[in-house]
Amino acid sequence: MSHPELKGSALASDVGQTSDTTVGAVVQGEYLFTPHIGLKLRYDSVMFKPSTGDSTIDGSHARPLFGYYF
Repeated sequence: MSHPELKGSALASDVGQTSDTTVGAVVQGEYLFTPHIGLKLRYDSVMFKPSTGDSTIDGSHARPLFGYYF
């Protein structure tokens, strides 16, 4: 099983850590303008716990998606 990893380069070369694997939730909805064209909105909720330290990092995000069905 792979773990999320953060790496830096150049000026941020000292940045780097791995996180323990986590489980999140996904909510997605779609509106069809026609039978062939749709617009989706997706929200991913996930928290990362770095291998070092007690803090958590919120990796949640939302994004629009366009769909064309043929």
